[in-house]
Amino acid sequence: MDTQGTVVVRLSTSSARIPLQGATVTITKRFPGGEVQLLAVRVTNFDGLTDPVAIETPPMAESRSYQNTSVPYAVIDIRAEHSGFDRVIVQNAQVFPVSYTHLRAHETDSYL
Repeated sequence: MDTQGTVVVRLSTSSARIPLQGATVTITKRFPGGEVQLLAVRVTNFDGLTDPVAIETPPMAESRSYQNTSVPYAVIDIRAEHSGFDRVIVQNAQVFPVSYTHLRAHETDSYL
């Protein structure tokens, strides 16, 4: 049974982390044969954030098995564009099956 991870993209204009509103974010998955699957297109909001995107991932139990020979995460590419700014491309981003509650708690803890 497949599980899911969640991706939220946050864009800012500088090291001062000024949110970038209205950027187009494209999330895709590449397959070994060269085929590319479009998973989502989102536009950043006032805070520079996209709406969450659910990504299918392998089961969490696979990451805990020594006998597992496949990767225990999904691999995606993220592309962000906005006129007047350089395009940003992140290839081979890893998405693990993590609950939103856990992710949110982790984000809160990192700001303390």
